[in-house]
Amino acid sequence: QFVQILLTWALEEALQTADSMAARGYGLSGRSRYHPYKMAPKDWGALVYLIVAGTISVVGWKLGYGKLAVYPVLEPVFLHGREWLYLFMFLGFLGFPIAVEGREKLRWLFWKRMV
Repeated sequence: QFVQILLTWALEEALQTADSMAARGYGLSGRSRYHPYKMAPKDWGALVYLIVAGTISVVGWKLGYGKLAVYPVLEPVFLHGREWLYLFMFLGFLGFPIAVEGREKLRWLFWKRMV
């Protein structure tokens, strides 16, 4: 049983090492090196947006907006006043990664067609 555990562990590590080497371009011509990442202005803008949207969403939740009473009787789902603001900020907070990935996917598809 110990041999099986060691064999499984060794194979998992080998797969992880192979994936890492492929991601770094091992075996390709030319040298590559590490580039330290520096925050660009658009990165700071995205971070500020996420902090503001998340904070507004949490504040709205803490103030009691957007809560739905289910017991003893289900109340109708109508949004009033500031609940719309909190809803859109929360949806913007959750949808931000989807929007960024979608934009990158479109840019990648457009770039592939140009080449």
